[in-house]
Amino acid sequence: MKHRKSSSVIPFPTARRARKRVGGTLADARAEALRQRFSKVSQDSQTGDATTPLKKLLKRF
Repeated sequence: MKHRKSSSVIPFPTARRARKRVGGTLADARAEALRQRFSKVSQDSQTGDATTPLKKLLKRF
């Protein structure tokens, strides 16, 4: 009975590793979003439309 209960409990290092992996996937998603955003910016700069909204606003005055 006692042995079965202890086997169901996850050892601490593996639990910590799993938690770190979850954080890693979140970081990967964030990095992917940033990568997409900067790829769009670089693509705009190649096509010649790299003006930010702030620059467009300043051009009006």
